[in-house]
Amino acid sequence: MRTGKITIAGKAYILCFSTMVVKWLEEENEEGFDKALEQMYEEASEGKLSKLFSVLAMMMRAGDMYAKATGI
Repeated sequence: MRTGKITIAGKAYILCFSTMVVKWLEEENEEGFDKALEQMYEEASEGKLSKLFSVLAMMMRAGDMYAKATGI
């Protein structure tokens, strides 16, 4: 699990790249995690950001869960 922070409109959020995020990405693409990332990159380069924002939201939720569990 990897954690980091992002600031949006002056408010800091903890991001967590957890197994939950990996599982969701794999479910989004039947060919697996690597293909899901490749597809998301291709779509983002075309200006389609919905999957990218979905991953960001998932990482923010995972970060919130991590912060609550660890008392951060």
